[in-house]
Amino acid sequence: MYRVIIVDDEPVIRRGLRETIEWDALGLEVAGEAADGAEALKLIREIRPEILITDIRMPEMDGIELIREVKKLELNIKITILSGYSDYDYLKAAIRLGVDNYLLKPIDNDELISNLKNAVSEIEKEAAISLQIRQGTVLLRSNTLRRLVTGNISPEELKEKAEFLHIPLDAERYLC
Repeated sequence: MYRVIIVDDEPVIRRGLRETIEWDALGLEVAGEAADGAEALKLIREIRPEILITDIRMPEMDGIELIREVKKLELNIKITILSGYSDYDYLKAAIRLGVDNYLLKPIDNDELISNLKNAVSEIEKEAAISLQIRQGTVLLRSNTLRRLVTGNISPEELKEKAEFLHIPLDAERYLC
């Protein structure tokens, strides 16, 4: 299950989102809720969710500032903004920050569900790619070390691959 945090200063919106979406059926769980960006940032640091659904205009810290702070954390979070405003400046700021979706209130549940399904799909694709990269790196590292032990790699190629694979070559001794 992927974790979702809902951020909105209106309790009725938070409750509505929590109760009208079949989160389990989407492979999601509401891991936390916050009434403003400052509270949400604390939750995000603690929970490290995969999906953030946030309002734009809130007290303390607005949604745009929250997103800026979340981006600094370098977490891979899919972000959906819910806003009662079709303000072009908010939309431009959201696009610049790499927000995944911008939905206007009142929220169309079908549209939100579709967005959530797309977010889950993207998360799963990114996880699969990351796994392939890790597996490829392990294989390349193993192959490089095998070639080193068997004497089938030039010093120049070894240096290049060792740097890329973070294999230290400056030790006094090695054990195979």
